[in-house]
This record gives sequence, C-alpha cells and structure tokens, in this order.
Amino acid sequence: MNSTQIQTMGPGLICMRFDLTYQDFQAGTLTSTNHISTVKLSDASGNAFPLALGSLIFGYRMKHATAFGGGSVSAATVSIGSSAASSATTFAAAFDVHQAVADATFAAGATAAPAGTYAADTITATLTLTSDVVANMTAGELYIDLFISLWDNMVGTAPVGCGGTAGAPVTGSGFYGV
Repeated sequence: MNSTQIQTMGPGLICMRFDLTYQDFQAGTLTSTNHISTVKLSDASGNAFPLALGSLIFGYRMKHATAFGGGSVSAATVSIGSSAASSATTFAAAFDVHQAVADATFAAGATAAPAGTYAADTITATLTLTSDVVANMTAGELYIDLFISLWDNMVGTAPVGCGGTAGAPVTGSGFYGV
C-alpha cells in the first residue's frame, strides 16, 4: 500500500510524499500486455488522494530508493499523470527507475500549465517495463514528492492555459484548508 506524508509549507501550500513499491504496481491496473501498471496515489489506508477543485501542482520530485527490476526487466520508467486527463504524463515525464540508485539520481521540475485544474482529479503513477511483465518484478521503491497549491471553489472565469476553458465560469471561493 503506498503511504503518504504531508508537510505544510504555508497557507494552502503542501508537499505530499508518496512511497511506492513494486508491489503497489503489481496490484495496480494493468494493460492487456501486462507491461504497464497504473496506480492512484493514495494514503496509507488506500484512499486515493483527490486533487481539489482549482488546485495546482507546481512541482514534483521522483527519487528511487531501490532500483525496479526482477525477472528479465531491461528497462523501467515511472511517470506522473492525471486520471481526469487520461494521460500518464500530465505532471511528469518518464523517469528511469531501473538505473542504479545514487544521491544525484532523481527527477524534479516545475509542472506546466495542464497541472492547473477546475475539476477534481486523481493523481496517478504509471510504471512502464521493457522485456518482462509487472508480475515478475521482485524489487523497487520510489518516492514521489508533489508540491501543491490547494484551492477549493475558485471564483471567476478560467484563464487561458490553466487547464480550464477560457472564459468558462468557475464558482465558489477560498483556500482549501490544511
């Protein structure tokens, strides 16, 4: 079960850490070829972390503690996506989790405009393997840190490039409390 830690960074700003192992991906949603698995980022009880209406993921960091492998896996990558956008790479492109673990081996960055949302969303992590299936994995642990501005019930109209339709009405107001 992937676990979550939350660190408050100020009013409405949080850093969330998700700890994923190869077993989380073995229990995830598999494609027909069983080379790709998607999991919803969730708390220790298995409840999917909902990205609140109007929230923004403004940064991420992926760092593996144990290389993903087993069987005849020759490559493994993880990306961070959105269930609402039906995209495995909405928030972060593929990061090589098969490579050797080292202090300087990680992926980090600021997310682009599609990270803004005017609809509730669920954040996903997608593991893609080469040369073997997810069930044959025997190792792998990854930390995903997300830096999030939590807003709820935004007021006004959606601007261009923030994930909404330009000029579309958005209702409500206020910070999402943390």
